[in-house]
Amino acid sequence: MDPTKPIHHLVHGVCVVTAKHKEQINGMSVAWVTRISHIPALVSISIQKDCFTREIVDKSGKFCINMLRDGQQEIARNFGSCSGREKDKFQEMNFEINSHDLPILTDALGYISCQVEFCKDLGDHRLYVGSILEENCFCYGEKPLIYHHPDYEDFLG
Repeated sequence: MDPTKPIHHLVHGVCVVTAKHKEQINGMSVAWVTRISHIPALVSISIQKDCFTREIVDKSGKFCINMLRDGQQEIARNFGSCSGREKDKFQEMNFEINSHDLPILTDALGYISCQVEFCKDLGDHRLYVGSILEENCFCYGEKPLIYHHPDYEDFLG
């Protein structure tokens, strides 16, 4: 990818999308999260089609967006540097399963739990639109971790 292209200068927060189906849990680092609508409250995420997390979201019909705070680059790297098929990414993370049966990172800035309302394959990713089931902020007033392409080009698109 050419980092001089304007598309790499779009500002995004860095998040970890988590999902759970039965005993399988996984998460992946993403920078493509968008608020879609106020009423009803809808957000979208985009996941590469061959990702393990996508398989779990498809099976469960739910996902959780964990917003990272400034300084949490290592958490982003943990969830973005390899597949959950090869490594338990939650092994050294502080997390719990919330009332919607979704993993939440308790050290994150906050989270948004979602029910999948729509999904569509677009290019090499699958777009999901989710209705918000629950949201919570753990660290009100702290700054989010911001995506800047050169800082994450080794593991985030």
